[in-house]
Amino acid sequence: KLRITSTGNVGIGTTAPARKLHVSGGSGSRSDVQVTYDALGPSANDGAQFGIQSAGAYIWNYENSSIYFGTNNVERLRILNNGNVGIGTTSPSQKLTVNGEIGVADGAANTPSYTFSSDTDTGFYRFVSGGLDYLGVATAGVGRAHFSSAGILSQANVYTATNSEFRNYGGTWKGTTGLTG
Repeated sequence: KLRITSTGNVGIGTTAPARKLHVSGGSGSRSDVQVTYDALGPSANDGAQFGIQSAGAYIWNYENSSIYFGTNNVERLRILNNGNVGIGTTSPSQKLTVNGEIGVADGAANTPSYTFSSDTDTGFYRFVSGGLDYLGVATAGVGRAHFSSAGILSQANVYTATNSEFRNYGGTWKGTTGLTG
C-alpha cells in the first residue's frame, strides 16, 4: 500500500516509486490524488499552495484559491477565485484579460468569430475576397456591412441620429440633414 525507499521516494500503490511521490492506481486503472488544506489551522492566510513542477519550474500551481499555469516559471494562464481569467498577465482585472495578440478563426456571416452568448449569429467576422481582407458585421446571420482598405460598404441602409439620415434607395444616393434637407 505504501513504500518509502532508502532514497526518499514515496510510493502509494507501487512497490518501486520512481519519484519523490509516485501514486499508481495499478494496471488499467486511474490514479487518484487528493490534497487538502486545513484553513482552520494556525493561519487561514499562510499561503496554502500545491503545484506540479517539471525540472524545477512550476507548470501548474494552486495557491489561495487561484490557479496558475505556465512553463519555466513564466505564467501563461491565471484563474482567480473571483472568476477573472488572465492570459499572459498575472493581474487579470476583468473576466478575461489578455496581454498580447488574440487569434481566432475567420468565421462567416452566419457564424461570426466574435459573438454574444445570447445571439451567436450576430457579431464580427473576417473574410477574403479577390485577395483583399475584410472585416464584416453580421446580425441575424446576415452580413450587414464590411470594412476594407477602400472604406465601409453597407449591404443595407445607413442611418445616423434621429433627425438626419444617410440612405441608399436602390442605387440613388440621397443625403439629408436637419429639418429642411
